[in-house]
Order: sequence, then C-alpha cells, then structure tokens
Amino acid sequence: MTDIKALRRVFSSGELVKPGSEPGLTELMTSVAELIEVDTPVTTRSVIDLGAPADHVIFVLADGLGLEILDRYAPDGGWLKSHLKHDLLTVFPSTTPAGITTVASAVPPITHGINGWWVWLNSVNAPVTVFHNELAQTREPLTEFYEAEQELYSWESIFKASTKNISYVLPSDIVNSRFSHHAFPNGARIGYDRIKEVPQLIKEIVTRAGVNGFTYFYTTHPDSISHKKGLSHEVEDSIIELDEHLERIQSNLESLGVNYKIILTADHGHLEISPHLSLDTGSDLTHLLREPPFGDMRVHYWKVISGAEQTFVSLFQALYGEWFFIISSAEAIEMELFGSGGATVGSHFDIGDFVSIAKGSAALRFSGFPGHRSFFKMKSHHSGLTPSEMKIPLVIADA
Repeated sequence: MTDIKALRRVFSSGELVKPGSEPGLTELMTSVAELIEVDTPVTTRSVIDLGAPADHVIFVLADGLGLEILDRYAPDGGWLKSHLKHDLLTVFPSTTPAGITTVASAVPPITHGINGWWVWLNSVNAPVTVFHNELAQTREPLTEFYEAEQELYSWESIFKASTKNISYVLPSDIVNSRFSHHAFPNGARIGYDRIKEVPQLIKEIVTRAGVNGFTYFYTTHPDSISHKKGLSHEVEDSIIELDEHLERIQSNLESLGVNYKIILTADHGHLEISPHLSLDTGSDLTHLLREPPFGDMRVHYWKVISGAEQTFVSLFQALYGEWFFIISSAEAIEMELFGSGGATVGSHFDIGDFVSIAKGSAALRFSGFPGHRSFFKMKSHHSGLTPSEMKIPLVIADA
C-alpha cells in the first residue's frame, strides 16, 4: 500500500503544499505571454493581474528567491519588499529545470516534460541531465544523439512568436548553452560576469529598443550561494546586493522617461537539508529496479521490475519511510501534482511507476550519477513540497 492517504493529510494540514492549490508560475507566465502578445497552448484556471501594458517590460527571474527567504533577508524598506504584491506557488518539482521551462513555455511540467534535474528520455532509454545536455550516467553529450535533443526540446518557447524587441540578460556561463538557445530565441542573448554590470546593460537595451520592448533578466542570486552556505549571512548579503541593483535598474528606467514595468519572481525557494541520504548502486532496493532512479534530490521517479511492485514499496518504506512518502505515478498524476491538462502529443513526460516525495528536510541521491560527493557538501536544496520551497514572490514595479 502506498502513502497516498498520508500525503493527502499533510496537504490538508499545510505541512506540505499541494501544487495548483493557489495561482502560480504557470498562470503568471500565461499573463506575461499576454503582455508580449503571444498565445499559450494551455488555458489556465486563473489569470494573474499584472496591471496595464508598458512600452518596455523587464522580467526578472531570481533563482532560489523563495518568499520565505525574501521575508527573512530582504531589507525592510528596500526595493523587493516595497514592491512585493503577493505570493505565488511554483511548479512541482520545485527545481530550476522545471521552473525555468515553465517560464519559457507557460505550461506546467506535465505538459513540457521537464520534471527534475534528471529526466527520462525514451529515445536513449536513459535519464539525462537537462542543463548539462548529457546522459546522466556516462556524461555523453546529447549532441551525439539527435533524437534525444529533439525529445528533450519538444516544448515551444513563448518568446519565439513574440513581435516585441526581445533581449535576454544571462550569466556568461549559460548565455550560449543548448537550453538557453531553445528557451530564449528571437532576440539578443547578452552575457554578464558580475551582477553589478546588469543595470547598465538593461539601460542600454531599453535605450536601443525604445517602445515595444521586453527584457528577460536571470540571476543566480541567491540560489548558488544558498546551496554552498545554507541560509546564512552570505545569502543575506546576496539578496541585499540584488535589492540594490534592482533599485538601480528602476532608477535608470526613470531617468530614460520610458513607460516601464518590472516583474520579478523566482523558480523555487530553499530548505536547509538534513539528513543527506544516499542510494548505492548495489543496494537491495536498486535490485528491484529495471532502470536507475531519476528526478531530483527531494523527489524521485522509480521504474520497477514487473511483479516486484509491492516488494519495492514495502522495502522503500522500511528504508526511507521516515523521510519520504512513496506513491504510484498514477496517483501523482490523478492529484495533478505536475499540473493539469495531461501530457501533450510529443511530450516525453515520464515519472516511472512510483514517485517518492520528501516529508521534511531530507535529500536522497543515487550514487550512480557523477557528482555524488558534491551532494554531501550542499547545505540547502529544493525540489520538494514544503512551503519554503514552493512559495515564491510576485514583485511588480510600474512607471
């Protein structure tokens, strides 16, 4: 028997957040799509009011800036808190590949198919690491597997059809990545090395674009430092720095006299991790699997040998039941954990036979993927369903 009843109870109590129970990232991006005058393939249940149109829209995605972190560390009276409108829910899993793909496509994970750091592709019959564009186990590049790239990028970017003057301001190390190439088309992708460069870059972009402009700005503040240091004073420093640069961006726009709108949100929040659990390749549990597990640190997808399903559930509960729920993939889809509407034709959405979801602050990593040692150094993570991970801010500043 799975843990579906227990999962429903913690949704009811509020210990965990049920995806879709409040307006969220998918609805926000549907509304942003309206601002840039493009249609979206999925009709959402609700619309986020972003106010009147503007001559130039600046959309900021602050990786890892969950509502809880913003409340705790953003300066009182600063830019972020002064323009905070309300909270939203991110998509599940609450992880960057799923969240940014929803930002780029305006559809939920069940539709775009990116459901974790590692996703399953039928074309190679293996899990792949999305942002690295490579096979998860062997690290072979997907450029060697044409059908795999086609499968991974079967979703469409909303920016592709826009007639706006679009620019993307991205960290230099990802500005020309395969993912960025697909997610952020139809405009100039401009790289930066340090966040202090961004206000001037955006000022120059807006000056060139004039009216009918849209700029997407992505920052790793505070996600990268949160993983390394946990929710510490370094994270606070990172958010204060971001707050100051956002203030400078708005001040620059005011000086240009342009009718602007700045919209900021996040892809997920953060949660300090304890304990760090490991699943070894030779364990009794992996012997019940027909393929390696995939997903993320706090949500996992399991493909189980036919006939061994109940044995697997019982053994998983015995080994990891203190820290994780285990439910069937059918139960997860029925509860619309990955969004509503179902998978579209061509989508590679695959969550195996069972899904495990963290109860509290634990993380679990399969040792068969490269990078296992660095996992134990991480202080904070995400991809689960706690309010700390799921609740994200909506911040709007208008001319």
